[in-house]
Amino acid sequence: MTVFTPRTDCEVAVIGAGPFGLAVASALKGAGVDTLTLGGAMSFWRDHMPRGMRLRSPWHATYIGHTKGPLSLDSYAKVLGISPREPLLLENFVDYGLWIQAQTVPDLDTRMVSRVEAANGGFRLALADGDAVHARRVVIATGLMNQQMIPAVFNGLPGELVSHASEHAGYEAFRGKRVAVVGRGQSACESAVLLKRSGADVELVCHGDIHWLGYRALSGKQGWSLRDFASERLASPSRVGPFPL
Repeated sequence: MTVFTPRTDCEVAVIGAGPFGLAVASALKGAGVDTLTLGGAMSFWRDHMPRGMRLRSPWHATYIGHTKGPLSLDSYAKVLGISPREPLLLENFVDYGLWIQAQTVPDLDTRMVSRVEAANGGFRLALADGDAVHARRVVIATGLMNQQMIPAVFNGLPGELVSHASEHAGYEAFRGKRVAVVGRGQSACESAVLLKRSGADVELVCHGDIHWLGYRALSGKQGWSLRDFASERLASPSRVGPFPL
């Protein structure tokens, strides 16, 4: 049995062990840099995304630090027996991230960081358990946690009546209930579909047309305008965010 021994200092501390944190830590360790990574592996994706969803990013924008070789998504896809032409299922992406963590960041420190302070030519990281870590440099890779927004009109209403999509890893509790999903983006559309599959009576409430990747192909729209062509050619490789972001 391996006994976990907390470290107290390092060259670089990476805060966050999601896709970006693992990619950064993997690269730093591969370059021989003394690195300590803190946080739960893929925790936001495991605990705050609904089962059954598929990733918005295309295959080539879903790699975690390794685009080629034995640690690439292509290599892991062969193990799973899945096609690289399909949007990746959440469950497969989480498993892929945990696989990368086990291979490249086996010494992951799952404790949470509560505060970062400048100290002695570097930084002091106060941890939630009362301990502290000193690092010369710090990389923040905390992702989207705690950045959700709920319109002010819903302030004061109980959580069982109003909640954000990131609060649900599944929608079984909504079976037989009437649910309004407010929004028109990828998250809203997919939440509505998963709610419907879970037996809820769903209505999507939004201003204007929905903004969902793949909508053109599935809606039966024919032909491409110059604007459509330009948007497609100038879109970011990740397909996340409007041009030119």
